[in-house]
Amino acid sequence: MSAADAARMPPSVQAAVVALLTNPDTSPLAFYLITAFPASFVSSNDALFKHLLTCLSQLPCTTTELFNLIQPPFYILPKEGPLPPHILDALVFLIESGEVQIAPILKAAPTLLHSILGQLNSSWETTLSLIEAEFDKDPGSIGFSHKTAESTSANDDDSKTQQQKALSRNMMASKSVLKVASLCGISMIASSSSNHQYSALVAVAKFTTLKWILFEIVKFFEVIQSSPEIELDDDAYLEGPLALLPDIIRDINERYRPLALKLSVEEMISKLSAYSSDQILLKVLELTLHSFGYSASTKSTEWAWVEQTMLHCKTNGNGKTIILVSKEEAKESEPETTNFYTSGTNALFVFDTSTLAQFEEATKRENCNCIALDCEWRPDSFKLIGEEDTPAATLQVAVSKLADDGTPTTVISCFVLGLLEIEESEFVRVIGSLFSDTSVLKLGFGFSEDASRLKLRYPSLNIDIKNMYDMSRVTSVQKTKNCFGNKKKIGLNDLVKYYLKVSMEKRIRLSNWEMRPLTARQISYAANDSLALLDAYTEMKKAGDVEIGHSATSKEKKSKHKKQRM
Repeated sequence: MSAADAARMPPSVQAAVVALLTNPDTSPLAFYLITAFPASFVSSNDALFKHLLTCLSQLPCTTTELFNLIQPPFYILPKEGPLPPHILDALVFLIESGEVQIAPILKAAPTLLHSILGQLNSSWETTLSLIEAEFDKDPGSIGFSHKTAESTSANDDDSKTQQQKALSRNMMASKSVLKVASLCGISMIASSSSNHQYSALVAVAKFTTLKWILFEIVKFFEVIQSSPEIELDDDAYLEGPLALLPDIIRDINERYRPLALKLSVEEMISKLSAYSSDQILLKVLELTLHSFGYSASTKSTEWAWVEQTMLHCKTNGNGKTIILVSKEEAKESEPETTNFYTSGTNALFVFDTSTLAQFEEATKRENCNCIALDCEWRPDSFKLIGEEDTPAATLQVAVSKLADDGTPTTVISCFVLGLLEIEESEFVRVIGSLFSDTSVLKLGFGFSEDASRLKLRYPSLNIDIKNMYDMSRVTSVQKTKNCFGNKKKIGLNDLVKYYLKVSMEKRIRLSNWEMRPLTARQISYAANDSLALLDAYTEMKKAGDVEIGHSATSKEKKSKHKKQRM
């Protein structure tokens, strides 16, 4: 239909068409039905235009259609000035949905962009303020997850539910907002100060990281509770993700840090109460809050909310105490114990000139013709757009001299190099020469990412590693034998399971590897990844599964061979 035809359409017919397109039964198809009409028919009918935008804004899969509706010929977006509410709502929806097509348009209209982001920030700030006010009124009654307590009225409960839903919705949208802002040239992560103009947007985004690490903390202690063979000693608290929590909270700007502390405490107590004794909970709280001034032994009105939250969460807010699940009961719901990889080789932590000299001696040509490499770094898989990768904190090197069949002819030794302790010049001198030595075979598992982390720690290091064998690639021989099914890329655990018939223990994979001193179990865990590579390589050689020329330099793109630690 042409514009002229639409103009000649009788008012009664136009009203009938609008009624059809705005009918709830046909609204989902409305966007596709309007293609039969000229754009002027839609843009000149405010009620229809608003209705279409509203319907499309409720369907996340229709961001492209919504984007098209606010473009010519339907609408010409001004570069500044107030926008009609339905246009503003559509833009906010596109930004929160991460629709990248909107970025170039908003980038060309900075006044409009900052106005929209400012309104979003104000809205999210209000949500955070309301949640903190509810928490302060009844500590422990509100958190990341909704819960209904008998002691709360229906109205109070509904209010908290709406606020929690708003926070969850904002958290889900936060990374998309940061992504669109970044494409528009705005780096929100650049400043975390409380007076940053988008401080609420950044805080909510960092709350997603906070909630993720809290989930991992709870899972860590649940595993310990269900595994009687694991001793919960003082080191165990430091080896898991709990050691990362204070820094993650501290990274949230000071305006919203108190709320981050409160939600963290509520989440841990409410989730761990059924699995952990008061002694364990108090230890967890002490380790989390100590650096912020909290002490369980000192009564302070400033921290009274901690005890109140404990009471509320442990009684479900209704005075009924939660029954603690015993280790035996927890174990019954868990699968049988897995056999994990262990090595009889004790790893030496390299941190000074004496231990570095021992490493140099072990890696001389007469003592070594094969090394297995692996790195650990402070976990950052949860990082936000604009946050940098963390540099390697340790380099594990398993050293051996192998015969032609892959069998070790000397006792395998293993070293965990502390990269926070070793000076760059010394590291580059020792490791650089080893990396460039073509007579030494280097075994790695997707080591390109590890190499890039080493480069972040030591910028002058040449990471063009010679004679590197990447064991993360499935060889043609392995494909023929169907070693790993249809998998094109495998994880280290897949390799170890097939060749060594055991699994890699990953309980402390989310350790703070920059913590010093490292515990004995952390050093052993770090060493095992490199030692397992040597053992698996020996079995691969025996089976004839090693492929000549099947190597890769560390300069390969990480996108092609992303390291799979599981």
